[in-house]
Amino acid sequence: MPRQATNHAPGTSGPPAAQLAWAVHDLAVAIAEADVAMGTALGVTPGDYLAIKHVLLRPDELGPAELGRLLGMSSGSATALVDRLVDAGHMVRRPHDHDRRRRVLAISEASRQRVLDELGRRATDIEELARPYSDAEREAITTFLRTLASRHRGRPGPSAP
Repeated sequence: MPRQATNHAPGTSGPPAAQLAWAVHDLAVAIAEADVAMGTALGVTPGDYLAIKHVLLRPDELGPAELGRLLGMSSGSATALVDRLVDAGHMVRRPHDHDRRRRVLAISEASRQRVLDELGRRATDIEELARPYSDAEREAITTFLRTLASRHRGRPGPSAP
């Protein structure tokens, strides 16, 4: 017999580890919703804003091809996306520091400041929520979240049916 559809959110009951896993998924959805709003404020699509975030927050320099791989796009589609963001004044291409044949991406100063201002407001909310926790607890939470992010970055997408 097929399962009946439900609007009951998973993870609202059950063992604490399962509730934690579903809470992380809920957080990811909330962040995606906030990203849609941020993209709208910048006048870009959610996908374009995701590209901006990748370039802004990535520790290594990205070219259009690397950005395309992160976004699951062909190099041609990634180049079109970058062209659109450059034309809109959100992104710039510049020479690579060590390989002058390569071009890398950077966020324009105006867009960078707008995004960092908003992320700063979000950071203030997080700091306020974290205030009741001890330094050791906040450090444990931070370590957990960074480890979780690292694991998710290294995982392939869902397997084909």
